[in-house]
Amino acid sequence: MPLLTKDCLERLRERIDLAEIVGSHIELKKAGGKIKALCPFHNEKSPSFTVSSGDSHYHCFGCGAHGDAIAFLMHYLGISFNEAVEYLANRYGIALEYTGKSEGPFENKRELYGINALVMDFFHFHLLYSEEGKGALQYLFKRGISEEFIKEFKIGYAPKGEQFQKAFYKSERFSEENLVKVGLLSESTKRPFFSERVMFPIHDGLGNVIGFSGRKIDEGVFGGKYINTRETVIFKKSRILFGLNYSRRKIAKKGKVICVEGQIDALRLIFEGFDNVVASQGTAFGQEHVQELMKLGIEEVILCFDGDEAGVTSAIKVGQIFQIEGIEVFICSFPEKMDPDSFLLEYGKEAFETFLETKAPFLNFLIKTLSEGGKADTPAGKNGVVFYVKKKISEWKHPVMIHEGEKTLARLMKVPEKYIVTSQKEAVPAVIKTEHGAIDPLECDLIRWLILLVEPFLIDMIMDTVDVQWIEDLKVARIYEIAKTLYEEGKKIDLLNVGIYLDEEGIAFLEELQKKRMNVGKAEEGVRLLCQKLIDREVNKQTDSIKKRIQQGNLSEEESFALAKEFDAIKKNRKNILKLTEKG
Repeated sequence: MPLLTKDCLERLRERIDLAEIVGSHIELKKAGGKIKALCPFHNEKSPSFTVSSGDSHYHCFGCGAHGDAIAFLMHYLGISFNEAVEYLANRYGIALEYTGKSEGPFENKRELYGINALVMDFFHFHLLYSEEGKGALQYLFKRGISEEFIKEFKIGYAPKGEQFQKAFYKSERFSEENLVKVGLLSESTKRPFFSERVMFPIHDGLGNVIGFSGRKIDEGVFGGKYINTRETVIFKKSRILFGLNYSRRKIAKKGKVICVEGQIDALRLIFEGFDNVVASQGTAFGQEHVQELMKLGIEEVILCFDGDEAGVTSAIKVGQIFQIEGIEVFICSFPEKMDPDSFLLEYGKEAFETFLETKAPFLNFLIKTLSEGGKADTPAGKNGVVFYVKKKISEWKHPVMIHEGEKTLARLMKVPEKYIVTSQKEAVPAVIKTEHGAIDPLECDLIRWLILLVEPFLIDMIMDTVDVQWIEDLKVARIYEIAKTLYEEGKKIDLLNVGIYLDEEGIAFLEELQKKRMNVGKAEEGVRLLCQKLIDREVNKQTDSIKKRIQQGNLSEEESFALAKEFDAIKKNRKNILKLTEKG
């Protein structure tokens, strides 16, 4: 994986204004020499979240949240390290440069986002103010889409003749190469890809315009009802969640998401105030969509798919993908030929809120669907339903969910549990592991403290105490070596400076470490205790090794005596960090 150059990192660091970044997401108020706010990471009535003038860190005295601009964006928006860096680079107009080759996903995307944003405005203007756009406006009005709705989401219209689009592209000095690269021109003919269609801009989770979806309103127009931007450097359909830019923060905060099938469904719900809604982009929800939502820490999914047979089939398929990953799924059943958009138009917001309360657990919905029409009324029919559902449950990854799912199946189908519930000797794994393997908590806390600390004497304490040779985990050792190099060069040890030297796996591990919150208010106590535990662990490792060598019984008396002296010296010279109270 290409690494960011130090030069572009330094340019980015010089431009970052923490108060500006934080203030663009939450309301800040000046209080003396500090800026305060209600903490976005926990519920409170009096502000305890502070950003000091000229400081590069925020701190909450209520919940202990602490970090720099990268950490704030990661935690507040639920985004990755790389996404946070890209967000800041786009905000401050810094071109990201990489060492080695910078092809594919590592290409600078800022210019491409800018082209799409200007084209979105062009399509939007054409819909509202051109003669050709009047017909499209009438179509949208008949669909219950108001002018306010259109302006809120920058809905537009792609004109019929290519001269209008090409004249605009020429006036903005867009290169043909870049227009092809973002999918606005056909690769083969170099003609506009979209024509005579209502245009819905598609954003990534950070709000960048990455593509478009065009809906034809005249059956005589060539192509399907909807066509989307083809796959490009910035447009990856399998990962796009339509509406995530409006809903990311609330999804991460609530741990819940409403998933719908259509773009209009998503926009209608968001327009009506439902702030945790997404839709897939032209294809059914897949594994990558689920992974994108899991990064936001979701615990519950409500599927609001269309009420037709295809919608029911999709709900079962998508619900199973979430259930496999340990996410609780609920399904709302619409009347046939109705979807979220038509439901809201006909019955209103309050009715939809009540409708959401009718959500059925995934297994209840699955069993009810399979049993419709008396299919489970006979012993053979019941056996078929039980066999099918049990097979679905067996695909789930989490033992507790499997166990509870089988019990639910037995209860709903009125079958004794002994015929369904699988005997499991170990319902919960004895050791909790992450995708990076078992993680030593002491070593992970070592890295967490180094990135959070602002007091130089505590960083000195760690660097003077902990030898990299003591660290057993290779990923932790690599990050500690980077931190030590930054320390020796007099640079800050923070997410931005550390992450710049890591590969994709290292960054993913660093992101994982950030999930645990440390009590910065007790930093000195925590660092001293950590250092002491690492010292004691190393002393025990050395003395245990000496014991084993002596106990083997194949040493001379002189060799045994020398080892015994070494054993005593290690114990006697054991450093006691907890007794050292002087700072400096």
